[in-house]
Amino acid sequence: MKRIGITGSIGAGKSTVGEWLREQGFAVLDCDAEVHRLYASNESLRGELAKKFGKSVLTADGVSREYLADIIFKDSEKRSLLESIVYPYLEKSIENFFATSASANDSRAFIEAALLFKVPDTLAKLEEVWNVDASEDVRLERLVKRGLNREDAKRRIELQKQNPALKHSRIVNIDNSRTEAELQETLRTFL
Repeated sequence: MKRIGITGSIGAGKSTVGEWLREQGFAVLDCDAEVHRLYASNESLRGELAKKFGKSVLTADGVSREYLADIIFKDSEKRSLLESIVYPYLEKSIENFFATSASANDSRAFIEAALLFKVPDTLAKLEEVWNVDASEDVRLERLVKRGLNREDAKRRIELQKQNPALKHSRIVNIDNSRTEAELQETLRTFL
């Protein structure tokens, strides 16, 4: 089984690529969704979060996204602390996902993750990384359409510019600045 990562900047279209692959019948793990599942169901993780960020971070069905976002997008040390708590749980989920996909004899399985460079053990196990990108203006407009205010969207885009360049031996760059139909045509060439 070939393990492939899907990554890219905020608003570039990782989720669009992941959803299209699911529609084609491929196994795709959305790492953001998996983290939120862990927030809701993993009591050990919930306990660690409450200990480090206070009990008000927890909700009945997970965590307060607004509360966490307000903290981590303003304080890089708090963001690093959150990542150091969450990523070991996420990496275990990714391992389980690939093990399950392998047992189903899938030819390819994908993980969709914005910050692959933050999980070097997982990154090293990928045979290929698809890097989805779009112009900054396109990404900004997509984020605003999703409901973020323009200033918050700009701040998140700027924060990602500080991320180091992704290092992997096989990176496939995918431009998603155009239409969804054009993106799908491009994706077909990689399958």
